[in-house]
Amino acid sequence: MLIETTTCQAVQVRFGSQAGGGSRTITVVDTPGFNDTTRPDGEILAEISEFLAAQRGSNVPLRGILFLHKITENKITGSDETYLSLLESLVGEAAMSNLILVTTMWNKMRDEDKGEGMQREQDLIDNYWEPLIAKGAYVAQFDGTRKSALSFVSHLSGKQGVVLKIQKEVWDEERAIIGTSAGRRLWQQLTKKRAKMQDRLSDVDKQMGEGQTGLQSERDKVGGVLSRIAQSFTRMSERPGPGLKKRMADMLAGDGATAQGIRVLITIFNIALFVASAAA
Repeated sequence: MLIETTTCQAVQVRFGSQAGGGSRTITVVDTPGFNDTTRPDGEILAEISEFLAAQRGSNVPLRGILFLHKITENKITGSDETYLSLLESLVGEAAMSNLILVTTMWNKMRDEDKGEGMQREQDLIDNYWEPLIAKGAYVAQFDGTRKSALSFVSHLSGKQGVVLKIQKEVWDEERAIIGTSAGRRLWQQLTKKRAKMQDRLSDVDKQMGEGQTGLQSERDKVGGVLSRIAQSFTRMSERPGPGLKKRMADMLAGDGATAQGIRVLITIFNIALFVASAAA
């Protein structure tokens, strides 16, 4: 959960002593992040939504969400603000107290730069995260150590299980991704972006028609953005709930002895699973 990934990965963290009888296992799932230059945002949103919906249907308790932000980044971009609004729509107000907003890369900063890092964190809190914090979200720092990572897992393990807004919309109500709150927000942003890219493409084509050279790479870049937006709209039009329910029912019927909970999710989504141990 504390590294960047392109596909879902899972780590089962074991707490406590087997001999003492107080051991427990928490499964941490790392999902892809938005703003990937090679994958459409709609595809990433659909993948995250489908996994969370399936988790809801598998009766595996969801304890919380970690949202990671590099403290080494100088400023918040328009894309960052878009993804914050998507996060809010995914989680929903009722589950906001199960969200931890984590600043990372503190261990990569020089001691003399950490004061500037603290100012950046305060700027995040005051100007971007405040609406989420007001609804119950929690702020924390990750310093790159195992102890720090496990503290987040331990904190969330003590929470009651929660149902996210996107889970209700996709699993319970069987909405298409584009019909969810997060889907509508992303659709609005992508529609605006498509209009800008189409205007830019027209300008480039006009300049090329007038004999200007060296613009083909720009045209290819804009065309790639438009292609990914089109792929996003196609992916977001899908209604994954019914299909997920059938696949999960088939798995449980075929292997009821072992195909339970997180095992179902790992199998359906081809998630890589790792195991770690930690003292209670």
